[in-house]
Amino acid sequence: MVYLYNRTIVSDTYTPGTAERLDDPEYYSNVVNRIPANRVAEIQDVAGAVIYLASSAGNMVTGTTLLVDGGWTAQ
Repeated sequence: MVYLYNRTIVSDTYTPGTAERLDDPEYYSNVVNRIPANRVAEIQDVAGAVIYLASSAGNMVTGTTLLVDGGWTAQ
């Protein structure tokens, strides 16, 4: 069973909700220059983490933060 809690999520994943910001070349460049993967996440990048956590492969994953940020926080 997967429990999802209300949390503040800071994301520069390219979605319909972030497209207006990320389609601005200056903003996009500023963001991408701080991500070691040199790109913003796409929906499918985050979906892989969700599938893992929702599958039996993630059964023993509890009480952790899974970062899907292209290395942003590892800097």
